[in-house]
Amino acid sequence: MKKHFLSRILMVLVLAVSCLESVAAPSATVIPLSQWLNEQVKETNERRKTYPPKSRIPKFSRELFGGWVNADAPADCFDSRQEALIRDLEPGADVKFYPGNKCRILEGKWWDPYTNQFLHRSDEIDIDHIVALQHTYYYGGFKWTPAERCHYANYLGNNYHLLTVSAKENRSKGADDPRMYMPPNKEFACTYIKMWMKIKMVWDLDVDPQEATWLVQNAKAYKCDARQFVIGKREYAEQLTLRNQVSQACINRMK
Repeated sequence: MKKHFLSRILMVLVLAVSCLESVAAPSATVIPLSQWLNEQVKETNERRKTYPPKSRIPKFSRELFGGWVNADAPADCFDSRQEALIRDLEPGADVKFYPGNKCRILEGKWWDPYTNQFLHRSDEIDIDHIVALQHTYYYGGFKWTPAERCHYANYLGNNYHLLTVSAKENRSKGADDPRMYMPPNKEFACTYIKMWMKIKMVWDLDVDPQEATWLVQNAKAYKCDARQFVIGKREYAEQLTLRNQVSQACINRMK
């Protein structure tokens, strides 16, 4: 029965992906995310046969990912949270630091894509891992070294892995995947789905058949432009290189 159910889901996914691929035809310079998604479902199904029972995988805790580190010390004193805040400041925003602490930002101006509002105090902000740490852990991250998990938690190799968002909204999201949580700002929906898929691709994370079907079907439901659901081959190669460059800060933190 389980095998039959899985086969039905895969058939639905193949049909849905074929619809997207008819619009987002592959080229010499890009990889259609729908093409990768279909292949990753099959890969996930095979490698999960080798996984230990979930009861034998150590239970998730945030400590397994090490928290924020300062990957470019001693060049500056900013950890990854502060680096993300600096990166995402609105152009021309006035910045204030905590009194007596030039390493922590207190005030500025940030746009939250989840709620489509501006935030002005850093204590209103979370730096969201689009693909949450807990989800990442159970979808393949449990196999990584501690330093690799720390690298994932602090990754600033692109502008879509970590996102500056409303703390309140981020805590509503928790560790949910897009099937359970989508940002209330509907105009951000297509970008959010695309970010999710790109991160999973770069980090070679597992994809459930049901998850993949949801992603493809809702990309259509939100009327996303299928031509934008690609990753450049050069970008992908660069991301794989950066993914493998684990910082010394993470190595030291996770000893």
